[in-house]
Amino acid sequence: MARITTAGILSAAVLSGGIWAHRHATASAPPPLPTNSSEAFDYLRSVRFIAVDVFVDSGTIPLAAYQFEFSAPGGGASIVDIEGGESAAFTSPPYYDPEALMQGRIIVGAFNTGDELPSGKTRVARMHLRVEGEPVAEFSVQLTVAGNVNGDQIDASASVARAVSES
Repeated sequence: MARITTAGILSAAVLSGGIWAHRHATASAPPPLPTNSSEAFDYLRSVRFIAVDVFVDSGTIPLAAYQFEFSAPGGGASIVDIEGGESAAFTSPPYYDPEALMQGRIIVGAFNTGDELPSGKTRVARMHLRVEGEPVAEFSVQLTVAGNVNGDQIDASASVARAVSES
């Protein structure tokens, strides 16, 4: 039977804090890591992962391209991964700057000039976030541009919602 030790808990907290350390690398004074097992357990309990879906609604016009800015303005959330959407045109992960991950703000975009383009409201991306503390961070999406298969800008809107478990 494995024994849980304070050193083991602190190691887990430090490993878990690897993302935390990268996210806070530019911050003026990051909070200290836990110094005892009780603090380490509290720290690990306060960290969780959630998924947030981003939708674009293009109305009746087939959506061929989009770009949006996603942010978690309330703090306490880091973007750790981005996956594609639900329609065949956008199942591949969208384009984004990997250096912007972990910052809480990222610009994301994709395009597809195929024949099976979605119209109406469709999930174009799923954002995976690491959240610390309570309450759950707020999320914001601002659609920068949306376009049709001819490259023309179209009227569209974007929205976000907590992802629903598919189990």
